[in-house]
Formats: sequence, C-alpha cells, structure tokens
Amino acid sequence: MLICGSPALSSVLPDLGSQAQQTLSPDQQRAFRAAFLRTLYESHQVNTDPVLNQWLNELGHQLAQYAELSQPPVFLPINSPQINAFAGPGGIIGIHTGLILAAENTDEVAAVIAHELAHVQQRHLLRRLQNTSQNNLAALASIMAALLIGRENPQAGFATFYTGQALSAQQQLAYSRHHETEADAVGIKILAQAGFDPKAMATFFDKLHQQGLTDSIHLPEILRTHPVSAHRLSDALNRAERLPPSTTSHPPNEYLPYIQARLNPNMRATSPSCIAAYLKSLKHKSVTFPQSCISQNWIIHLAHAKQQANTFKALKALIQMWPRNSAIRLNAAQAAPSPQQAIQILSSWQTYPAPLRTLMLDQLAARYEQIGQTDTSKLYAAIAAGDKGYVKLQQALLKEIDTSKLSPKERLLYQSLESKEKTGSHAPIPKQNFISSLNITMTTPIKTLAFTGGLSNLMLQEQRLAQSYRLSSDNIRHRRKTL
Repeated sequence: MLICGSPALSSVLPDLGSQAQQTLSPDQQRAFRAAFLRTLYESHQVNTDPVLNQWLNELGHQLAQYAELSQPPVFLPINSPQINAFAGPGGIIGIHTGLILAAENTDEVAAVIAHELAHVQQRHLLRRLQNTSQNNLAALASIMAALLIGRENPQAGFATFYTGQALSAQQQLAYSRHHETEADAVGIKILAQAGFDPKAMATFFDKLHQQGLTDSIHLPEILRTHPVSAHRLSDALNRAERLPPSTTSHPPNEYLPYIQARLNPNMRATSPSCIAAYLKSLKHKSVTFPQSCISQNWIIHLAHAKQQANTFKALKALIQMWPRNSAIRLNAAQAAPSPQQAIQILSSWQTYPAPLRTLMLDQLAARYEQIGQTDTSKLYAAIAAGDKGYVKLQQALLKEIDTSKLSPKERLLYQSLESKEKTGSHAPIPKQNFISSLNITMTTPIKTLAFTGGLSNLMLQEQRLAQSYRLSSDNIRHRRKTL
C-alpha cells in the first residue's frame, strides 16, 4: 500500500477498525469512485479554469504530503455559491467556489482541505458503510435520491414514498460528532505540519457558525454537513494552541485574492493596486503591472504574458520559470501557432496529477484530431474519459482505435489501458450508476449532487453511455464539449 505522510502520526491515530476496508471489495470501491466522478462531471459543476485548478492542487498536495493516504487524492473545484466542501470515495476532495470566496486567507481554505483529507485518511466514509449490507446500499441510495429531489422540489412523486425512512437517510448526510472531532484532530496536525496556522480551522468554522446564528435561513451548507458545537470549536482551538511551533513554512505569496478575483472581479482584495491591474488585464490587451506584484507571482506573470504582442513566446519563457505549472502549459498550448507545438508542450502530461492531466489530455485529443490523427486523438480522449469516471466510454473509444496508426509510445499507452481491462483493474460498472454514486456519497452535501435536470435525466445519460458508442470525429467533438 502506498502511504503518504509522516509515520509519527500513526502512533497517535484512533483505531480505524479492520472491517472498514472489508465492506466493499477493491473493485466495488473503484466502481463507486468512478460513478461519483462521472456524476460530478456530468453535472458540469467541475470548474475547468487551469489557473484555479493549478492553485487548488498546489495547495491540496502541499497538505496531502502530511496525510496518510492509500492513494493520491484528487482535488476538484466545484462551481457552487455554497460555502461547502466534501470528501468523496477514493480520495476525491471537492471544494466549492463559494467557500473559496468566503475565505479571508489561504490558511482558512487550507484548514478545510486538511479537514477533508482527515476524513479520507480516517476512512470515515467506509466506516459509515461498515454496518450496511450490500443489498441495503441501493435502497439507502434511493432514499437519498428521493430526499435530493424532494429538497429541490417538495412535490416530487417518490420523494414522499420513503417518508418513514427519510430521517435515517438524512442522518447519513452529516458526519457524526465523533468523526468530526477525529477529523479536526487529524486535520489540525496536517495543517500545522504543512506550515499553516493550526487555529485557522477553529476560527473559520466559528466565523461561519456566528454568521449562521444571525441568519439561520442561510446557514452555510458546510455547517449542515459538518455540524459544529461550542465544545467542538473550543476543543479544536485548544488542540491548535498545544501544538509546538511548525518548522515548515508555506509559500510567502498570497494567491487567494487573485483566485477570488477570477471567480468574482467585484470582490474586495487585500492588495488593491496589484488586483486592480490584474482585473484590468483580464479585459484589456495592454496592462502594466507594478514590479512589486510581478516578482514571484505566477498568476500575475501569466496574466501579463497573455497581454504581450508575442503571447506564445512570453508563455514559453514562463514554462522555463515554472516547469511544473500546468496552467502556464495549458495557456501556452492554447496560444501555440501550430497543433504540433501545442502537442510538444503538453507531452509531459503523465507527470501531472488529475484533474490537471485531464485538462491536458482533453487538449491533446483536440490537437491530434485537428491534424487528422484520429486514432491518437481517441487514445487521449479514452485516457481522459477514464480520469472522469467514464469507464464505458473509455472502453468504447479503445475499440475504435486502429493500433497500427499509433506511434510506438502511443501503442504502449494503449496496451497499458487494454491490460487494465483484461486484469479487471477497471471495476465493472454498477447496474444503477447514479444510485451507486449517491450511496457512496452519503456523507457529502446533498446539494453538491443536486444537478440540473434531476435524477431521471442523469439515469437517462447513464443508459446512453452504456450503449454501444460509435465515435466519428463529430462524436468526439460533441463529447469533448459535454464531458
């Protein structure tokens, strides 16, 4: 098992219980994870802004190195005005844009991410499934689906069918007090070890709690799914104060105001002159940034480079400065004079974590299609589909590929995917994929899954995906716009 983080933590962690991993087989866990990811992407709620994704993943992985995880986490920005975050199956961490806008500094966002990482590390979701039989999971998911629809539309037909059992399912939507306290304790340690303010978790939750007291109708969703109490907040603050000073320091640049400016240009910023220039750069072709803003701020450098006469040349220079920055690479690829140059810039996609590599794969598929290499385009589209949980779509794409038209390197990629299919590394898709995605996300906020179109639309999409999918070039272009 791949373990990330400090071994010193293991001696002070609560007993996880061996049965937690026995509830679902590895194949079932992979299938549920894929269903969850697929549902998120089908909702069109996953934000694909390269800058936002790069910032969130830098922050997330900086924290994740101090957590003990069985697999690398995936950090997804979710387009939603709600102040919320969730930990889904397989280490999927969702952070709502509403929460990012509500935070006053990076430490507060980091505190929420650390809390969610703690939920993943402590396997809270699996432990909640521990006493639920496999047969009851689908029934429980159905109840949750009914609650979901009922919340959006109280008159929905079968939302009232399960009224007698609704309370039981609704209780699954929030973590238990024990799990919350456990996630606080572990999350505060992660936060401190990564060099952030360990008090930020308690102070941010307390600030939201106080806002909720004055406006209970608009209680932040994160307080509904992560219930707080005065005792919990006090305990978290005491834990933070007892920690020894951290020897780690996070990057000195405060990027949050620039991220918030991308999400909401009208927001007040902590550095008005720099932010004003940045916001202006998003609308105008020629903007001069104060030198004090530009020094080490890659977001400002990126905005500045995009205003230059030779944007591609300026962006290529930035790649030399920040070779691991996917946002810069993606922008450079988009500005490339030719598809071949874009392909060259994106050729290092394998060294990046999802969803950053997924954004690269989508663009690679588009560029190869642009130069008429349809089979190579399908290969990269297939890998991207797998990243998004579209296992059936990936299988269909692979069947369409003529391997004789692939390069030796691409054939190896194809064989790797084909090998996973034969060995069963890709789990079978549950018969009711959307229901499965709901049952595995019982501890996530309902409204995160309250996607436009409702349950019937999503189940119809699942049925269509399960059918044989013949992919012409037009099909590929259509799927790329909708996935």
